[in-house]
Amino acid sequence: MSTSWGADSIWAEHSLLTRFHNETWGGEKVFSILSRLMTEPERYHDLLMFIYLCLMQGFKGRYKVMNNGQEAFDKVVSNLYETLRRIDKEPKPLTTATKHVAQKKYKLTRQIPLWAVFTGFGLSWVAIYIAYSILLNNKSLDVLTQLNHILQ
Repeated sequence: MSTSWGADSIWAEHSLLTRFHNETWGGEKVFSILSRLMTEPERYHDLLMFIYLCLMQGFKGRYKVMNNGQEAFDKVVSNLYETLRRIDKEPKPLTTATKHVAQKKYKLTRQIPLWAVFTGFGLSWVAIYIAYSILLNNKSLDVLTQLNHILQ
């Protein structure tokens, strides 16, 4: 609803809040639930984190239409952030770097020397040259035989 196309849509008239809770002023219930959850932050940590993420994604609720709403909203968000940070003193590592790595030696069992590769390459070129030379010689002998036969 914070964009121009969102404010001009029919969504404001038929929002989910209006449909299911008959509230048209909108966005107050989240903050009343938030104030109740803040009394026991350790117990409701996951829900508080979800609300914090929603606030960070742009949900402002009642603070969007209030005078000095941005300042009050910033105080609520910073208070929630500090509460969550106090609970999560040190983030737990997801996994260790080498926990799921199989230890194995990666070694080539047979290494071909570089000179052997070049020797094999050279011998294959020599063999191809000799084969084409023999084929060309046979074809040229056939042509020469036919020319001699025509000239005589």
